[in-house]
Amino acid sequence: YPAWVSFKLGQTSLYAYPAVVFLLTRLLCGKSFSAGLVGLVAFIKLQYAPTLVLIGSIRGRLKFLTGAAIAGISLLVVSLFVVGPSNVLNYPHVLISGETSARLSGVNPESMQNVRGLLTVLMEQAALPSKLAMIIFLLSLPLIAWLWLRVYPKSPSVRRFQLVASLSLLIALAASPHTHSQDYLLASIACIWIWINYAGADV
Repeated sequence: YPAWVSFKLGQTSLYAYPAVVFLLTRLLCGKSFSAGLVGLVAFIKLQYAPTLVLIGSIRGRLKFLTGAAIAGISLLVVSLFVVGPSNVLNYPHVLISGETSARLSGVNPESMQNVRGLLTVLMEQAALPSKLAMIIFLLSLPLIAWLWLRVYPKSPSVRRFQLVASLSLLIALAASPHTHSQDYLLASIACIWIWINYAGADV
């Protein structure tokens, strides 16, 4: 279903998905620079960037950050030419106002499939759910960092990497300030890895 929705809406989720798969598998193989470089595609879905950069910087350190910086600068340069410097300079303001207002088309917090969507439906005040959702999102980042720093051992197995990556993706989807149905394409990565490693296991 998320794939059909993405196809119908022309959503970037369709090509961000294989980029995220590539990024995670490169990190697993120790190819940190190429993992960061694929951020050129993965970071176009801006809500994915904080979690992916956090995971990459913990797992891939400076090599990942170098690749991610090249990707980010490349996107910035392309944006300057495509949409113009004034749009690039005003983008942070548009992003913040768009995510905190229900008036912008495409944001639709009441239809989001995560904590923010739930809070928006349950609470009447327009601004409060967005603020609470942002707090929850900010709290989710230390939780994801803890998974990679404490749960993921120094000499890890593929199985443990896939479990921690899966939990990170699921937490990110639930806590992100912007998660619609099409973003749950990423959940299939978690579902596949958890099924492969833990179906029938005594856990």
